[in-house]
Amino acid sequence: MHVFLLTIIPLVFFVNECLCHERKVGREQLFCIFAGLVIACIYALIDFFAVGANHLWINSFSSLWGYYLLSDAVIPVFVCSIPVLVAKDPFRKRVQYLFPVMAAFYAVFLPYRVIVREMSPDVFMLICYPLLIAALIFDIDTATGVFEETIEIASFKWLRCIVSCIAVIAGMLLPSVFAAFWFLNRLDAGMWVLIILFLLFSAGLRVITDMFLKKSAK
Repeated sequence: MHVFLLTIIPLVFFVNECLCHERKVGREQLFCIFAGLVIACIYALIDFFAVGANHLWINSFSSLWGYYLLSDAVIPVFVCSIPVLVAKDPFRKRVQYLFPVMAAFYAVFLPYRVIVREMSPDVFMLICYPLLIAALIFDIDTATGVFEETIEIASFKWLRCIVSCIAVIAGMLLPSVFAAFWFLNRLDAGMWVLIILFLLFSAGLRVITDMFLKKSAK
């Protein structure tokens, strides 16, 4: 199971870049990967010395949800956006940098997050949570991907905004919700169904968005 934890994010990167977008790993992507690795190492060190396992005493859902949301989603996405924001390329070019930066970041941070910070990782943390983080990355890339293509159909602009908002909100909020329920030992059959639906939603939304962009770009 640790092998899955270590390989899921690199596999997601390969599927997204090489199969979905059909991009070649060039100098710009290599720089993004390097930036993501550096950011992840710095972030993990800060987290280890400043936070460590201090969350173990938290026993309320709202506190746990906020903890997982900030430490595993909001702050990582923000710090991964810094290289994208400071780049001098056009906006449509810069949005393509976010995914490789995030993939490289989580390829380092996620194993640290599960192995070091959790005392006894189980199936949820070793398999399910990596899939949730992969869905988060896919959802963020889905949201930014709608701005990559030059689509001249004005009537579709509102739909693009709705798709982006849904993808970002779902990807940012739900993994931390499920993690909080897991920590409190409240993952029942209904929650597992919701997890499966979320993963299917992220994959389906990505497929539909790709089909929409390719059709509109013609």
